[in-house]
Amino acid sequence: MQILVISNRAVFFLDIFGIGQKLAPELLVEHKSLEEWERTDLASVQNGTWLILDAEVASSLDLLDAQPSSSDKPYAIMKCVKNDSGLRVSEWESLSRDILTLRIRGIGMMIQPEQQIRETVVLESEYLRGTEFVIPTQTRFIPVIRNRLLQSIPDFEIASDSASNHFCMALEEALANAFYHGNLELCSSLKEDGSSRFLEMAAEREDRDPWKSRVVTIHELAGRPGLWLTITDQGRGFDVEAAFERANDPEQILASGRGLMMMQAFSDELFFNKPGNQVTMVLYSRAANRTEPIQQSAIFKPCS
Repeated sequence: MQILVISNRAVFFLDIFGIGQKLAPELLVEHKSLEEWERTDLASVQNGTWLILDAEVASSLDLLDAQPSSSDKPYAIMKCVKNDSGLRVSEWESLSRDILTLRIRGIGMMIQPEQQIRETVVLESEYLRGTEFVIPTQTRFIPVIRNRLLQSIPDFEIASDSASNHFCMALEEALANAFYHGNLELCSSLKEDGSSRFLEMAAEREDRDPWKSRVVTIHELAGRPGLWLTITDQGRGFDVEAAFERANDPEQILASGRGLMMMQAFSDELFFNKPGNQVTMVLYSRAANRTEPIQQSAIFKPCS
């Protein structure tokens, strides 16, 4: 998805470009002069492109017939091009700068999350696949990356639907820990009063430094023997042993403690690094001819 700015004024393009970088950095913002645009075949414009014309250009082309979306003086006009099933172009809409800013933010939110998750296959064969994922700290990506990681289970026939569903719950908790508690540094106690404060603070921090600059990195190794997932956040970590001790005490258990217990129960093995900002979850293959894992009974074991 991209925005094409049509104007002969550099200051207008730079303004739109700046809005895009601030509110929707994943958007591609390009520029054409009026002369270039008049020579452009509309059918060649990329599907889903949003056209933004400078109001001065629109006035010269007699395109300001539409009523503005607000009482403010029109700043630009805007429409979307669809070339997927025959050329379809929406009507021009006249907008103030404030409304245009809101529209650009909305376009950024319409982009599919997969377009912002970087997935790199580092090794691949018929029996084994290694992949690295780098995910921005946006909690809406949690179900997207969860579903992608779970797809490796049927791909390599690692486990039944029942085992896969249980592992899904463990993975959901691990991802939530990395995003909410790790990178966004939100305390579980915010959820205990039943208010929406926990989610409201998450939304605020996703758009503010230092939290918005952090990423969650996942290394996946999937194959006939099983599935290994290492999830690393850029938070300060936590005292893993103390958290497990609280989780085993019914009088002290917190929401995070319940999550740890679920991760422990539905993974074959679970490892944390010493700082507590990295967890490795293992699901061994249920195939009859699999090799029994070494130290199968070890549920928690710190690694360096």
